[in-house]
Amino acid sequence: MKKNLKPHKKAGLQTSWIDHIPGLSTEEGPCIRFPMQGQFHIMKYLHGLANAIVKMGGEIYTKTHARHINEDGAECNGYKVRASQIVVATNTPVNDFVAIHAKQFPYRTYVVAFKVARETIPHCLWWDTGDMDSKWVTAPYHYIRTQKLNDDYDLLIVGGEDHKTGQADAEDIPEQDRYDALIDWTKKRFPMVEELLYSWSGQVMEPVDYMAFIGKNPGDNNVHIITGDSGNGMTHGTIGGIIVSDLIQGIENW
Repeated sequence: MKKNLKPHKKAGLQTSWIDHIPGLSTEEGPCIRFPMQGQFHIMKYLHGLANAIVKMGGEIYTKTHARHINEDGAECNGYKVRASQIVVATNTPVNDFVAIHAKQFPYRTYVVAFKVARETIPHCLWWDTGDMDSKWVTAPYHYIRTQKLNDDYDLLIVGGEDHKTGQADAEDIPEQDRYDALIDWTKKRFPMVEELLYSWSGQVMEPVDYMAFIGKNPGDNNVHIITGDSGNGMTHGTIGGIIVSDLIQGIENW
């Protein structure tokens, strides 16, 4: 893992090597520390973004079903909409059913949320390096963060135990057992957690090379895509908006 520090420094990241993992009662480390991480409330973020779009003269249309997307535009609710530039940012692209779909896979990820006394766990974002012996192309890993619940408690949100969608039994581990494994994993490392309040699962798109697909759709001149988010949709959505906007305007992006 220490070899990863070199490309971090080359990219200008202020990462550092530390011997102890902050906030975990077990697994002393070592680990790589990424300072100045950001955590956003997605609804507040989208509210501000939508207001900015409208303020700058943009228009947002909901309840719109776009189909037959090509270089001329798209059919939206039965009407033909023409555009010089098209961006398909729909989790997995709906404009092309071959080019990108064969280069990424849907994965099911599981999440649990525990009640924990306020300020007993440092405000951090954690990731581990995953199960390198996993049979899946993308090695399942754990991801953890905190979220304020009320004046007395925080939520400790822990996710992981991923598998390809529809293939939970391929490892002889049914869905409920994956929740149980996640609960056990959490309690071992955060014994201060109290009541389990929430559990749910979701789907993420994992590209074969771990890198998101952001740019021109293969074979098209003016159709752009943003996909392969690996569960990092807020980050990739923002990065994708910047990169694709610059690409359309002919602005170089380094």
